[in-house]
Amino acid sequence: MSDDLASAYSEMNLFEVIGVTRVFGRGRIFSKKRHGTQALDGINLHVRLNESLGLVGESGSGKTTLGRILVNLDQPSSGQVNFRGSNINELSGVEKKRFHHQVQMIFQNPFASLNPYRSVLDILESGFKSLGDVNQKEMREKIIELLDKVGMHRDSLARFPHQFSGGQRQRIVIARALSVSPKVLIADEPVSALDVSIQAQVLNLLNDLKASLGLTIVFITHDLRVANFFCDRIAVMYKGRIVELGQTRDVIENAAHPYTRMLMDAAPSGDPNRKSKRIIDEESTENLVGLGAMSAGCNFADRCWLRKQVSDSSRCYTESPQPRLVNGTNLVECHFGEEVALEFAVITGEKA
Repeated sequence: MSDDLASAYSEMNLFEVIGVTRVFGRGRIFSKKRHGTQALDGINLHVRLNESLGLVGESGSGKTTLGRILVNLDQPSSGQVNFRGSNINELSGVEKKRFHHQVQMIFQNPFASLNPYRSVLDILESGFKSLGDVNQKEMREKIIELLDKVGMHRDSLARFPHQFSGGQRQRIVIARALSVSPKVLIADEPVSALDVSIQAQVLNLLNDLKASLGLTIVFITHDLRVANFFCDRIAVMYKGRIVELGQTRDVIENAAHPYTRMLMDAAPSGDPNRKSKRIIDEESTENLVGLGAMSAGCNFADRCWLRKQVSDSSRCYTESPQPRLVNGTNLVECHFGEEVALEFAVITGEKA
C-alpha cells in the first residue's frame, strides 16, 4: 500500500482493532482460575469516520469490554488498537490527553456517572477547563449553548443530578461528553435504563448531534431493535468474538449467523399477532456469562439450532469457523451461513 493510500485509509477508519484479546484473572496469586476468563478473543474491526457502529450481544458477550478498550479505560491482553493510525497504548502524555478529549464515553447509568454533590454548572465547567485557559464569560455562554443542543434549559445550571429525571440526567451526561469537543462517542447502553418513550427521545438527540457535529458513534446495546433504528453497521458479538458484521439492513434482513437469528427471535415485536419462531435450542444448558472461547470448534455450537439440521454438523465441534462473506454482504463466522440466510429468507419471504 502506498503512503498516500495508507494515509487515506487511516483517515477513513478512525479506529483499527487488530487481533485484540482480553483475559481477566490470569496470573493472580490468589485466583482459582489458572487461565483466567477470556472476554475478547481475536477481535478485528474498524470504525469508520462519521458512522454509527452497533456492538450487539447478550450480557457477557464482551461488547462493553471492547468499548472500554476503545476509549483506553482498559488495555488488551494482546493485539492493538490504532486511532488515526497510532497505537493508543503507546501515546505520550500530551497525545493521550488529546486522545481522551477526542474519544468520550457515555455510560449506562446516568445517575451513577454524575457527581451528586456538584451542580450542572460545575459538571460542565470541568470539561471546558480541561481544554486550557478559558474566559469565564465565554465558557458560560458555551455551556448555555451546549445545554440548548441537548434540549436542556439554562435554569438547569444551578441544580443537582437528583433533581432531574433519568432522561434529563442522560442529556447532562451527553453534554458533559460534548464539552471537550470530541470526535467519537462510545455509548454503552445509553438508553437501556430509560423508559421506552424517553429512549426514543435520547436516540433522536444522538442522531441529531451526530449529524450536526459530525460525530462517530460506537453504540453498545443488547437490543437489535435499537441498533436497527440507530446504527449504520452492526457487529454481533458472542463470547468475545464478532460472529456477524455488516450494514444494518443486510444484518437485519439477511441474517446469516444462527446467533443473530436467535437475538432477532428473542426481540419483542410490535405486532400482537406475530408468533415467535422459537429457534432457541431448549435442550442447551450452557451458561453464557463468564465462558471463554472453545479450544476447537465453534463456540456457539452448544446453543445452535442449526447443527441438528445439517449433515456435517461434526465440523461445528472440530473446526473453528473463520470470518467470510456470505452472499457478498455479511462477514460471518459460521460454517453454514448460506443455509441460515436461505432459511431466514424463506421464513420472512425475502430474498437472501
